[in-house]
Amino acid sequence: MKTTAPSPDRFGLIVGAMKCGTTSLFNYLAAHPEVAPCRTKEPNYFSSDDFRPDDPQSYFSLWDWKPAAHTIAIEASVNYTKMPTNPNCAERIAQFPDLDFRFIYCMRNPIDRIESHIYHGLYAGWTKPIEGGISDHALNVSRYAMQLDAYAAQFGRERILLLILEEFQKAPAEELRRVCEFLEIDPSFQLTDHRSHNRASDHYIENPLWNRIRNVEALRRMGHLIPIQLRRAILRSTGRKLDVRQRLTPSERADIAEALHDDLSRLESAYGIDVAATWGIGI
Repeated sequence: MKTTAPSPDRFGLIVGAMKCGTTSLFNYLAAHPEVAPCRTKEPNYFSSDDFRPDDPQSYFSLWDWKPAAHTIAIEASVNYTKMPTNPNCAERIAQFPDLDFRFIYCMRNPIDRIESHIYHGLYAGWTKPIEGGISDHALNVSRYAMQLDAYAAQFGRERILLLILEEFQKAPAEELRRVCEFLEIDPSFQLTDHRSHNRASDHYIENPLWNRIRNVEALRRMGHLIPIQLRRAILRSTGRKLDVRQRLTPSERADIAEALHDDLSRLESAYGIDVAATWGIGI
């Protein structure tokens, strides 16, 4: 008789925003004994063509779930909050009504986020330099209220925890405790790995050899055994940095603040974020 493997029914989704500390948060939480981290930090299940609402098992299979130890499964797909590029992610998640979803939405100064977004995109090869103008996509990812509205409509405000990167950097232990309480896991467990992950300073254009290595399964698995600091040192020694402007001018920052004005006003009125006090942006 065929038996079904145990599967999670509680999920913590770190849904965004891109370049706001989601990788660091995922890695912190992955160390908690009650947490089952997704084998891939960003599976992008609900934003991809592989989404199958009639087959939740295809989602469950992304985790190594141990029911005796784990109480919640986590993933961190920032693509879930990139409307309108990736529409309907919240609606797709809601098609699994028997599952308990909690959402953590990470934010930072939205103008700084765009600056980092562009720099990251240049290394990944999917955006243009600052001099080419700010794309609608970069602006939309920083429209935090717009992205949050979809989740509040489907799941209610109480299912969403707002995390501000600047506050996390000032008091990581306190913020991690707040996250654990929200996820209903032991908040007294000490998550002490306070490193930053996926920093702009870590970005290098890779030597093409690395792509060939990743295509060899055995070599790819061996690569994960190398400590992260050593991997970064190897990347720096074999890659190269981009010679581009990294910072927005005061005029560009003012233009972005104006473009985001209405969304920032809603972020304050609907979600309680004091934009001026938090990020020094007048609305």
